[in-house]
Amino acid sequence: MNKEIIISGTIGLILGVLIAPIFTPMMPWGGRMMTHGSTMGDKEFIEQMIPHHQAAVMMARKLLRSTDKPEMKQLAENIIAAQTKEINQMRKWSRAWYGN
Repeated sequence: MNKEIIISGTIGLILGVLIAPIFTPMMPWGGRMMTHGSTMGDKEFIEQMIPHHQAAVMMARKLLRSTDKPEMKQLAENIIAAQTKEINQMRKWSRAWYGN
């Protein structure tokens, strides 16, 4: 079991490094990550997290269409459900707090 976790984690890390350049231009901060010591307000956090979650949902939908592994299908379904719920919540807060 530990070997599977290590392999899965390694694959996830490698895939993250490989696909990050694809999604970076879509992010509102243009690939510039917050540096240590930087502060982030609620509005900026919401503005950055919504597209981040949208990218995760998009990737999970692609996975659903391409995988035959039940575990991966379940993971993708969980990501879609959780991240969609969080996107909707952040949009509600943004409208209520910032009028957008």
